[in-house]
Amino acid sequence: MERLARPLATPPAQGVPARRDAAVLVLVGPEGVVLTRRGSSLAHHAGQVSFPGGGVDAGETAEQAALREGTEEVCLDPASVQMVARLPRLPVAPSFRPVTPVVGWWERPHALSVGSELEVASIHVVPLGHLVDPARRFTARLPGVGRTTPGFDVDGLFVWGYTGWLLSTVLRLGGLDRPWDPRDVRDVPDGYR
Repeated sequence: MERLARPLATPPAQGVPARRDAAVLVLVGPEGVVLTRRGSSLAHHAGQVSFPGGGVDAGETAEQAALREGTEEVCLDPASVQMVARLPRLPVAPSFRPVTPVVGWWERPHALSVGSELEVASIHVVPLGHLVDPARRFTARLPGVGRTTPGFDVDGLFVWGYTGWLLSTVLRLGGLDRPWDPRDVRDVPDGYR
């Protein structure tokens, strides 16, 4: 985690539109990275794989919001997490809401459970070895739009979009990225759009 924290300690400023900010928790522990599959009835990003996260309330920091959302969505004990780094905030399509990723080291892992069935369909702790495996990496393409992002095939999940991009970025900044074939292009399946 120290290697990851060094390049992320002071993120550059990013120009984003004025909207309510959001934060996501990139929770990394000895077992792997915590991901969720979003509920299928949500208005935005339904069925997609994501990190725990949501809106930053007035007076909250991105770190506080990410931990609060982790508690609400996956019953995370905030005391079990050591905050490591804050990455630059970026707008996420289709809403272009500014999202700040916060990296946390899960120093005392415990059982997680779905805290909000509306928001979270399932929880997955994906081993880092699966994420760095070049055979599980590809370029994800949104059919009809042509938009592409880094993609991952892990635990039967199709990871793409902001989550795929952020996983790829964290692996690269942490020095864990291995060469993979970006010419392997796969369309995003219906249940993940």
